[in-house]
Amino acid sequence: MRGKSSLLLAILLFSFFWIPVRNNVVLAAGPTFQFAAAGDHNQSLTTNSSLKRLADSGVNFYLALGDLSYTTVGEESDWCNIVKSYVGPNFPFELVSGFHDDGLESPPSNGGLIDSYANCLPDKLGSTGIYGKEYYFEYPQSSPLARIIMVSPDLNFTNGGFYSYSKGSSHYLWLASAIDGARASGITWVIVAMHKPCISAGLYPSCIVGRDLMNLLFQKKVDLVLQAHDHNYQRSKQLTCALVEKFSSSCVANDGSSGIYSKGRGTVFVIAGTFGQVFYPINFTDPNAAYFASLASNNTSGMGHGFVQISVTASEIRAQTDFSGSFSDSFSIVKPGVLQSITFFVEDNLILVWLSMVPILAGITVISFRRWRRWPLIAKN
Repeated sequence: MRGKSSLLLAILLFSFFWIPVRNNVVLAAGPTFQFAAAGDHNQSLTTNSSLKRLADSGVNFYLALGDLSYTTVGEESDWCNIVKSYVGPNFPFELVSGFHDDGLESPPSNGGLIDSYANCLPDKLGSTGIYGKEYYFEYPQSSPLARIIMVSPDLNFTNGGFYSYSKGSSHYLWLASAIDGARASGITWVIVAMHKPCISAGLYPSCIVGRDLMNLLFQKKVDLVLQAHDHNYQRSKQLTCALVEKFSSSCVANDGSSGIYSKGRGTVFVIAGTFGQVFYPINFTDPNAAYFASLASNNTSGMGHGFVQISVTASEIRAQTDFSGSFSDSFSIVKPGVLQSITFFVEDNLILVWLSMVPILAGITVISFRRWRRWPLIAKN
């Protein structure tokens, strides 16, 4: 009987390491904070509506993902005053530059200077770096749950020059260090925000921010990436890689159909160029569209302007669109429990696990076989 028990034990061990455990997650609890994010703001009645919605949301801060007023260089303070008239002078309306704010990519009559916007809507969260262009902050400051990193790939500044994030560049190394620093400090969540995207099913399908930057985000397993520039809403599947304009199913760790992602399995991208500008259409036949779990724009029923509202705890990021129309999308990135973490480790290191188990399984098999051969004699006696 001991031989059969040994064999059964071997089978159970094998089953433990092989059967995926997908529903073992930790429920959100403890301290929490909320923020909102979007880009492509404009200065219109639609903008004012989104500002009113933001003021009523109760979030702790807002990430303005570039392309602010679309007006004229020299009139930045007018736009800032409109913003403050809705959200108040002390609300953290945190800026990162967009295409229409860097000074060298759009006409002076169709934008402004991020330096001027930063003067009239200054940082209020104790950021490290160059506010408005390349910086990070942690929240809450006393016991951080997340580090939020704002960067400016493929932008050309009047004051600061071109920001390239090609591998080995100063900006690439700065971003890598900011991510590594968060991990080393034990901060649970790393969120990176920027204006321009890489993969998109909208008007900008090519990787304008550069493949090196994307590969860095994948390599570092950044939890969430927030982008704008395409005037629509796009929420990706959880990705470990992406071949632009060529869908690869091997890059997908979670297809996002359930709206629940597990932390550490890949990166989720959200494009929210939705605050106030006229929408660009979604191209549902574009190969990039297959990388996304949710897509919406002017060719989507019920689509409206607004932002994405995000709640953060030690165990979960939960996002919900806050748009003026009936269209809605939500998702969560959940920190896995112990069993799920073990399962993920095994799935990611199958060869190592198999090699480590071979001697154990071989020994159990040999012992079981020998005892099984003797079992009739033992039973007869």
